[in-house]
Amino acid sequence: DLILAEARTRAALSMATGPVCLLEDAVAAGRGLTCKSESMDDQQAAYVIYTSGSTGRPKGVVVEYRQVARLLTACAAEMDLTSADVWSCCHSAAFDFPVWEIWGALAHGARVVLLSAEITRDPAALRDELRERQVTVLSQTPSSFGGLVAADMMRSAPWKLRYIIFGGEALRLDMLRPWGEQHGLEQPALINMYGITETTVHVTAAHLTMQDLAAAGSWIGGPLRDLDLWVLDHELRPLAAGCGGELYVGGAGVARGYLNQPGRTAERFLPHPWRSGERLYRTGDKVVCRPDGTLEYLGRLDSQVQIRGHRVELGEIEAALRDLPAVQDAVVVANPVEGGSSVGAVVGYLASDAAPESSWREALAARLPHYMVPDAFVVLPRLPLTPNGKVDRRALPAPDRPEVAYEEPEGAMESRVAEIWSDVLSLERVGRSDDFFSLGGHSLRAAQIIARLREETGVELSTAVFFTAATVRGVALALEEGQTSTTDNLDRISALLDELDDEDD
Repeated sequence: DLILAEARTRAALSMATGPVCLLEDAVAAGRGLTCKSESMDDQQAAYVIYTSGSTGRPKGVVVEYRQVARLLTACAAEMDLTSADVWSCCHSAAFDFPVWEIWGALAHGARVVLLSAEITRDPAALRDELRERQVTVLSQTPSSFGGLVAADMMRSAPWKLRYIIFGGEALRLDMLRPWGEQHGLEQPALINMYGITETTVHVTAAHLTMQDLAAAGSWIGGPLRDLDLWVLDHELRPLAAGCGGELYVGGAGVARGYLNQPGRTAERFLPHPWRSGERLYRTGDKVVCRPDGTLEYLGRLDSQVQIRGHRVELGEIEAALRDLPAVQDAVVVANPVEGGSSVGAVVGYLASDAAPESSWREALAARLPHYMVPDAFVVLPRLPLTPNGKVDRRALPAPDRPEVAYEEPEGAMESRVAEIWSDVLSLERVGRSDDFFSLGGHSLRAAQIIARLREETGVELSTAVFFTAATVRGVALALEEGQTSTTDNLDRISALLDELDDEDD
């Protein structure tokens, strides 16, 4: 075996046991890369994607070529996809959505547009990019799409979209009403596709109608044509329609298992009770079967949560917190977004004699993806316990918001920024020195604020700049600098045009 890498990623392969070939060395030596011609076995591993583990140890899900191939065929039966389509890829390769976004496009001879994280995290920028690139097939997590809906309402214009596919977290159907009322549901069609990494991206399909958007709950529809779904109780007995139970998935999409973790594989990938030689994947999701045979998603049965579209075990964050200096124990609480099922803010509670340190956040950022770094820390002498000796999560205090003397916003820009913050964060007033995160802000709220600021000022403020500025005063200053930069650029262009006119004369 040979590992191909670039020089900038070589250090990450220090534990690699096989030979490593740097692409820069191969190019400098004038050597080409030759592939051996061998017959492809569809049971070979196509990729490994890591999902969060309850013990703090991530699980690598091994997915085979045959499972990916049938995903594309099964999904194609749900849509009228052609080579004229333009697909967007809005997600990191560490997430399994790109398996569908990239290979789904290429399998139909279509074009795929790879969008940067900077664009996908800015709803207004994403809206403009999708229109400019004339994207027709869009996959979104509901949280991300909520920002896109808000951006669309501010500057509505025709779309080329034919399909919008939802996945990655529970979809609250009523959040789509503004979109449906504005654009209808014929083009683009909206499809809710529940899925899991262990069962190869997508599992169900629900083609949404305006009547569906008026209902409560999260309808996920019925199975893709080569999968079978079972709603079972804790003794693996089938449940009748209307009874909530755990969802089990069988069929051609069930992955091989977890890489080098036979015990965990045996826990989740079970022998099929009624079909010899087949397996069922135990999802940990609670669903209810409707009278028509389709399913409604009710939530997780374990400690996994959805954070910005990523399925995360809180235990993995807790394990990272416990490794911080001077921390004896830790627990993590995920607070849901108002009215939703996804997480808006993650709070880390630490048993420690030390005061919170900025180095903690830096250490966590080096170890965890950005969406898993807690938004706030609460330091306690010890964690509260129940009579049974377990952490009493109900007794954990809410994060304190530092007392900051109110300062009246100065100038038109600060005043407008403060008004928008007050509106989005549902606060009576916001001062010029108030910190966004201390006020209860999080990434989803930041995206909404950035979109509104861009509409009103014309300045494209990146998420990174917003988080660094953090206060009304800092954000207002960044916006004013952005406007000055834009004006200077226009002045330089105007001067160049004048020089060209003089030369022509």
